[in-house]
Amino acid sequence: MTNKKKIFGIAGVVIGVLIALLPPLPGLTALSMRCLGIFVGTVLFWIGDVYPFFLTTLAMGVLMVITKTTSFNTVFAGYSNSMVWFMLGAMGIAGALTKSGLMKRLSYSIMRLFSPTFLGQTIGLNISGLIINPLIPSVTAKTAMVMPIAEAISNGMGYEKKSKGRHGLFGAAFVGITITSHAFYSSNFHCIYVRGMLSEELQAQFGFAQWFLASLPWLLIVMIGMELATLLLYKPAKTTGTVKSKEFVLEELKKMGPMSKDEKISGLILLVSVALWATEKLHGIPSHMVAVTAAILLVYTGVLSANELVSSINWSMLVLCGVLITLGNVFAEVGINDYIAKLVSPMFGSGNSNPFILLTVISVIVYLMRFIVTAQMASLPIIFGAISPIAVVAGINPWVLAFTGLTATATWTVLFQNTFAIQGFAAFGGDEGVKYGEIAKHSICYMLVNIIGILGSIPFWKIMGLM
Repeated sequence: MTNKKKIFGIAGVVIGVLIALLPPLPGLTALSMRCLGIFVGTVLFWIGDVYPFFLTTLAMGVLMVITKTTSFNTVFAGYSNSMVWFMLGAMGIAGALTKSGLMKRLSYSIMRLFSPTFLGQTIGLNISGLIINPLIPSVTAKTAMVMPIAEAISNGMGYEKKSKGRHGLFGAAFVGITITSHAFYSSNFHCIYVRGMLSEELQAQFGFAQWFLASLPWLLIVMIGMELATLLLYKPAKTTGTVKSKEFVLEELKKMGPMSKDEKISGLILLVSVALWATEKLHGIPSHMVAVTAAILLVYTGVLSANELVSSINWSMLVLCGVLITLGNVFAEVGINDYIAKLVSPMFGSGNSNPFILLTVISVIVYLMRFIVTAQMASLPIIFGAISPIAVVAGINPWVLAFTGLTATATWTVLFQNTFAIQGFAAFGGDEGVKYGEIAKHSICYMLVNIIGILGSIPFWKIMGLM
């Protein structure tokens, strides 16, 4: 164990125990303090990466039960949450689409529609990501698939290593498969998790179509803003190799040949699933049951073997989310939510809060927090626990604040902030292909563009009755 892990491990235990044993603060109980102590200790373990993230989270749940902070049924109720089952099915779908090669074919098919220039290819990578996003819930899988394609296109366009053009194609691909994914709850496990943290009533309200509709103004602003940032930061002085890049895409499609049986089957199952997700309110079939059924059908039709389905599921992620999803209920049960609500009521109470200021402040706080809490998944329960009471006293739909916090966690200003950036950086040749300092400039632009997108959505959210 490294010195860093030892320090944070000792600090987590000592500080957690001290908080748990402190006399209750006014408005809290001994049970509340015990819960806070366990949670703060857990956060320190997360920050220090003392043990694997899912294991620390599971230990937190167990500790809350054996110390009688809450009941087993409360802290582990997440495993019956629809979000966990949606994740399970969606992971199986992602495994089939990756194995069959359908998503790779779709990516190349989209890219060939765009002009083989820097502007055309950066827009193409953005649009490609946008189209693929609702089809594959795993950003990890999309990164592994799309980033090598973007690198190959940059080679075809004649961009030298560490050149502006190369960084621009990296940025466009990264924005397309990670940032725009927040507009579809089915396209990113972080989105699925945040939706699962909402009440059952709000989960029903924000199905596939409603989530996309509510995020649409933000999506348009961010896509336009980030494309402008890409051109401003990375547009090369001259364009080379455009014909070669076009030929490369066509050649790759030729190599793949006609669609295989597995591609056709997985494509059909995927299209039906997405259609059912988008029309859930009409037919009443829960989206998580659609996802699980799709995964089962992919095995029954031979696209995946039973072992391949099992191996495509990230079981540690499911264990992790099954506990994290219930934190809001635990905080409410022990009185922490009410305590936070009383604290923030004078600042954000109905009639006192300016949504433009409130959402800007939340975004900036999350940006700063991400330099300390480097795991994006770890930052989400902290953010949600703090903003849920604010939503109540400010008269704002919790989805608005949750979405604001979610999009603010997606920064990649430093490499260790974003696991998808790490993966994409490696897939693009690492230090030999691109400079991370240049990539970080794109993240800084995103921080500004994201706030503009959030603030620009406020009038639309008011029309929707969310504010």
